[in-house]
Amino acid sequence: MNTRKFLLVTAGLLVIFLAAVLANLDSGEEAFAAQVQAERAQLLKAWQNPGNDKSPIPQSERAGLVIPHYPPALQWRAEAELKTDAALPQLPDVAGWVHFQLQGKALQLLAFRERATGPDALFIPFYDATTGRTTYGGGRYLNARVRKDGCLTLDFNNAYNPYCVYDPARYGSCPLPPAQNRLPLAIEAGQQLWKPRQAAY
Repeated sequence: MNTRKFLLVTAGLLVIFLAAVLANLDSGEEAFAAQVQAERAQLLKAWQNPGNDKSPIPQSERAGLVIPHYPPALQWRAEAELKTDAALPQLPDVAGWVHFQLQGKALQLLAFRERATGPDALFIPFYDATTGRTTYGGGRYLNARVRKDGCLTLDFNNAYNPYCVYDPARYGSCPLPPAQNRLPLAIEAGQQLWKPRQAAY
């Protein structure tokens, strides 16, 4: 085989390999999106149920309920590590700093123990560049579970609104994220701003 033929064959094999890799990436993204959409549909159905006392949605809003979300995307998942240090703010139930990389940026958020849910459960309230624009002005919440090695997965596709967004008469004021938990980028993932049908526009 001469050099020209060798190069052509090599290029052809490389194209086939790259096409296979991209196909696997696309199928992985599609499977992830389908799973997230199914979970959102299940939650919506539960919240619409008139007999569900744990639903944060007022009875008058449950029929035909729509909760706006950003489209699911794997880019909004990140592996993180929980760390403590001497500079940790003295706040109730603070667990430590969650360090992670997202969109090419090194970031950190304060995490809090959610003792009622379990010893490994973390509650992470945050602001980002969408806050007050396409998401609730009081920030959003994220839950995660820390593993024995101190690592955890942050999935901002699961970022959700405080329950007082839906029924302030029932829930009153909701905890605001600490000032340290303001991310310098737009987290275009999770729940978006919701308004009741009776709201004036």
